[in-house]
Amino acid sequence: MPKLKHMGFSLPAGNRWEVNKDEGIATTPGLAPHSSYCQALLPDRAVTEHLKKTVEVDTSSDSLYILDRNGYLYTSPVPDTASSDPLLEKIGYVGPGRPLGYHIHPHTGHLIICDSLKGLTQYKLETKELQILANQDDNGIPITYANDLDISEKTGDIYFTDSTKIPPALNREGFYDTMMSYVLTAMQGQGTGRLLVYSPDASPASASPPTSNRDSSKESLSSSTGGTARVLVDGLYFANGTKSVLIDSLPGYPDGISRVVADTTSPDSVDAFWIAIIVGDSPILKAVYKGGKNARWLASWLLQVIPPPVKPFGMVMKVSGDGEVLQVYKDPKGKIISGISGVQEVDNKLWMGHLTGNYVSYLEL
Repeated sequence: MPKLKHMGFSLPAGNRWEVNKDEGIATTPGLAPHSSYCQALLPDRAVTEHLKKTVEVDTSSDSLYILDRNGYLYTSPVPDTASSDPLLEKIGYVGPGRPLGYHIHPHTGHLIICDSLKGLTQYKLETKELQILANQDDNGIPITYANDLDISEKTGDIYFTDSTKIPPALNREGFYDTMMSYVLTAMQGQGTGRLLVYSPDASPASASPPTSNRDSSKESLSSSTGGTARVLVDGLYFANGTKSVLIDSLPGYPDGISRVVADTTSPDSVDAFWIAIIVGDSPILKAVYKGGKNARWLASWLLQVIPPPVKPFGMVMKVSGDGEVLQVYKDPKGKIISGISGVQEVDNKLWMGHLTGNYVSYLEL
């Protein structure tokens, strides 16, 4: 039976781990009630689109990089076991906004961040310099909700999502509320998200929709569509630039997605994707859709005074390149784990980030 580990980070105090031996869960004692949301970055492992609230591992240095919802950057050693006792070290600040997906650029070593306020940004770890790479596309259309990204190891191009035309607002708790923007977009029932690519080597550098045949690597990019419970595949490098559905009718709404490369030493190993299901299927949302435009307008108005009724729910699923479900781990009532927004497999551990939690988790596979 796989054991789930939670690694809670209390910011700024109480940043050590301890083990609950009965449940195999590592938690942090004395978490502050308003601790910042953390997401773990495991660099040097390029994966597909997600990278919303990303989880990645730097296998070269055995380090975690963690951005909280207020823009502070931390680092910590990757634990060998849940009983490891590393310290969390604050190493930088990426400015006001809400950092979401991020990766270490394989060519420059800089931290590339999707920030819902500032757009696509770059943070230089050595000099602590922050640069805005793109806050609008080539046609002058603002990037209002930069959400997730992935980087081509071959070309250095940065693929990222701009999820909605409704920008996150600063809430009463002092952080930018990306969940409310997502819910309001879902109430509209419109597909306003888009996929962009930033080419740092282009002259001038640009952010634009990707085109087919950008190189000859014959790769594709997968992305989750959070309001439709499906995952798409874009044939970015094929002659016709086709788009197809990888999997549809999911039991909830997908967020993060990451690629698992087949193990060439194992005959049974195949290329696959891990998908994070952030919330379960919502009968309320379905009823609002069926009620038409007026029902969606009323629901959007009510959301301004009544928090959205989101039940705790935890699920990740592994899907083959043909859309076949290979593995599912779930906590349908969210008692142990919920709100999973990012997922990635590294060295037989499944790392997970959480949109509303103050911890990251890993599952021993």
